[in-house]
Amino acid sequence: MTNTEVTNSSKTVAVTGATGFIGTYIVRDLLEKNYKVLALVRDPNNQEKLKTLKSFDKDQRLSFSGGELENVDYETVLNGVDYVIHTASPFIYTAEDVQKEIIDPAINGTVAVLKAASKIKSIKKVIVTSSGLAVVDFTNTEKTEYNDDDWASPPISNPYAYSKVEAEKAAWEFVKENEKDESANHFKLVVMNPTFILGAALSTLINSSVGVIIKQLFEAVPPPPISIGIVNVQDVSTAHILALESENADNKRITINQSVVTFKNFIEVAMKQFPQFKYNTNIVNLPEEPHSYSLRSNRLIDELGFKSFVSLEETIKTMIEHLLSNGLIKPELL
Repeated sequence: MTNTEVTNSSKTVAVTGATGFIGTYIVRDLLEKNYKVLALVRDPNNQEKLKTLKSFDKDQRLSFSGGELENVDYETVLNGVDYVIHTASPFIYTAEDVQKEIIDPAINGTVAVLKAASKIKSIKKVIVTSSGLAVVDFTNTEKTEYNDDDWASPPISNPYAYSKVEAEKAAWEFVKENEKDESANHFKLVVMNPTFILGAALSTLINSSVGVIIKQLFEAVPPPPISIGIVNVQDVSTAHILALESENADNKRITINQSVVTFKNFIEVAMKQFPQFKYNTNIVNLPEEPHSYSLRSNRLIDELGFKSFVSLEETIKTMIEHLLSNGLIKPELL
């Protein structure tokens, strides 16, 4: 055991959304670095959903708590932890009542975690997982470069993106006010803004972003006319832990992006790697290239020392291999 691992062994990190696509990776990677982990999940008694997380716990360093996002008593649950990584947020693109089902839970859950942190002296840092959708403005077809400090302004008609922006704004506003209270300003805030997250899940879960790509690849779904940033889920986890361990991340926004691509790029990569399948002709025959832009993860690379991203090719390959091997997709053969 290294000196770092010995130091980590006395620290507890709470992870909300722990059974999610990102959360599962973060929990595994924290345990591998010898942290104690408190996994917050919707139903701590659902043993089937906890099975994957429990498989990572070789030294009994993992415990569970939680409940519904807006109803958790965070002040009680988080008492005594050192760090919080808040990944939990509704990841649905539409709902019957978008305010109640998407926007309010995203904002209220984030603020509730921060309020609890302000009252728990042991908490040194809260990392909130926001989104690249809070950075890149898809309605702006003139802008060609984005960085960590850019803000998007999505309309409420795009409720998921809108919820990420509003939840992040609420987080920074809370911290700004909280800084004035010397009895409560003992923790730092970091906001992570990953772009479209893909890769092989650590469970048989098909998360929303992978689900979107499956439909674009193999079903006759018309592609949205946009370029999107993509990043591998492993890199997102690595970035979160770098932010936890580095003072250079404190009170900053940090984008996590490997490259900017089109949906046609996804198909082209997949067709080279898995030429035996039929693909979505709506994308294969796409006539025009959408507006493109660059998004470099400046702070992650230059200030936190992030080394290299998993390539788009490797991300698509491992994702499709995982889906095939678990029987989660059965594409039609040529």
